[in-house]
Amino acid sequence: MPPKKRARANGGPARPRSRVAPHASAKKATASRTARASTANERDPAPTVSADDGATEVAGARDGGPAIGRRERKRRETRHRLVRAALDLFAEEGFDEVTVSAIAERADVDPSTFFRHFGSKEAVLFADDEVVVSRAQAAIIGRPVGEPTLVGLREAMRDLTVDLESEGLRLRLAESSATVRSELVLRNVRLADDLCAAIATHLGVDAAVDPVPFLVARLWVDAATWLRADVVASGRRVTSTAEGLDRLDELVRSILPVLMDER
Repeated sequence: MPPKKRARANGGPARPRSRVAPHASAKKATASRTARASTANERDPAPTVSADDGATEVAGARDGGPAIGRRERKRRETRHRLVRAALDLFAEEGFDEVTVSAIAERADVDPSTFFRHFGSKEAVLFADDEVVVSRAQAAIIGRPVGEPTLVGLREAMRDLTVDLESEGLRLRLAESSATVRSELVLRNVRLADDLCAAIATHLGVDAAVDPVPFLVARLWVDAATWLRADVVASGRRVTSTAEGLDRLDELVRSILPVLMDER
């Protein structure tokens, strides 16, 4: 005798599907991305390189942080040596001229060890992106309700630790490497998408139908791209994250009168 089918298949009452508010999907997606990146940060935080002494600091392992096991500590140390070795070689020889074998040799590990930490040279060049973006998303979502969006963006990023030395190096490398230029373009697209999702969640809107989160995110990212290029071209260094954000905020606000034809 064939087994009985469930009641629903026999015409029994089906459970009604719950309706989700328009902005809930964006909020859920953003929370998921932030949680994944936060977990990655706890598991394998990216290094922050000091522009003053070139020392590598492990995010999340500062004084007073949770103790980590010997194996995890050694794994982090190896990853950070690879990042430092790669950045030094890129600065000395250029991105295209450096091989994975050369990076591994400088870090005193085998090439196979490099690939256990990074999938490519491009990945090691942008090693800190995931952590920085996840923290920016969480900070944006946590800003006060009703706060002006540009103010919220600026203040959300004020406490982030941005590796200014590596950022400048990436832009200099882009001048001579088509690969790095392409990676920077893709990076900006990803960054704008992540900021858009966070802004939509903060505003409580659906970014698929409301253009504001996308347009604000693109304006911010494109203004930051222009500012970084101007810093490299002019030689006027940004000495702190706060200074960079103030200059970026000033640049974005200078565009608004032009858009509103109020010059």
